[in-house]
Amino acid sequence: DPGNLGTMFRTGEGAGISGVIMDKCTVDIYNPKTIRSTMGSIFRVPFYITEDLHGTLGQLQKKGIRVYAGTSGGQCML
Repeated sequence: DPGNLGTMFRTGEGAGISGVIMDKCTVDIYNPKTIRSTMGSIFRVPFYITEDLHGTLGQLQKKGIRVYAGTSGGQCML
């Protein structure tokens, strides 16, 4: 649900995250429901959409950057 992504942005901003990394299977960040549910966080929290989520997260961890992840357990259906 697009609203869930917006809620993650909003909650993450409140918790002090420095950014959000998503893969191409994530719900459309520009979906109107997503935008509304961020309550403005989309304009303050940087985000990046990657082709290789596991590789990107691995690179961040190798550099000592703390990474937190969430998943619905679904599969990418491209």
